[in-house]
Order: sequence, then C-alpha cells, then structure tokens
Amino acid sequence: MLCGYRLLFRLVMQSLRRNGYNTRSVAIVGTGQVGERLAHSIADAPWMGLRLLGFYDDRPQQMDLGELGEKVPVIGGLNRLVVDARAGRIDKVYITLAMSHEPSICELVKGLSNTTASVYLIPDIFMFDLLHARSESINGLTSISLVDSPMDGSS
Repeated sequence: MLCGYRLLFRLVMQSLRRNGYNTRSVAIVGTGQVGERLAHSIADAPWMGLRLLGFYDDRPQQMDLGELGEKVPVIGGLNRLVVDARAGRIDKVYITLAMSHEPSICELVKGLSNTTASVYLIPDIFMFDLLHARSESINGLTSISLVDSPMDGSS
C-alpha cells in the first residue's frame, strides 16, 4: 500500500509540474558549455518542476539555445544574482563557472549563504571526486550542494 501511495504521489506531482504547478525557479551562473548543457537538461525534464529564469554572468551575452525555441536571457551579473536571491525570486542557483574563477565563486557563495536559495556547483568531473558533499542529479548532470536551504521540504 505504501509503494502504491508513493507511485501515485509521484505521478500526480509529475503531472502538476508539467503544467507549471509546484515549480522551483532556477538561475544558472555562467554562460559556458556546462551552463548550456544544464539549461538543456532542465528543459528536457519538465517533470522535475524546475523553471529556468535565465543566466547570470559578468560577461553579458544572449544564450541561443536553439532546440529550446527561444533565447534565454543573461539577466545580469553576479551582484544582481545576489540581489534577486535575497528578494526571494530564486529558489535554486547552479554555478557552472570553471574552477579558475574560484575567487568569484567564493564571493558568490558567501553572498548567497544568507538567502533561502539552495546553491549547487556543477563541477568538472575531476573536482567531483575530491569533494564529499550532497549531490543532486538533474536529468543525468551531477551537481554538488554548497548551501542547502532549510526551507526545501519533500518534493
């Protein structure tokens, strides 16, 4: 009976999320290949309930994600991301910057640490083995939790 309940619950949640209910707003930091892959992974899995707001990067440019049928905007720089997260507009932040941007990443994580947004790092494959943190898979793309919101319940 418990398995049946969980299966029914999951099917109902997937249906609701496909129709735009019970979603989480997501921001991607970085406009490189990893960020583009993440955007495609989010778009390919609407049942996960992730709604991509756009990209944040200090290098302003449009991301042309052809298969998604639209241009995903670069909303602003990293400072704007912190402001938007503090205002409660963002539920999850995925950092896709290369580890060569470590000072920017550290500053960003520090700025986001007192918000309700969960912050994840999409690592290089080699960095993933070095870190021992909670991870999450987004349609096959691994992310590492750097700051997790206590407000995130069962979903």
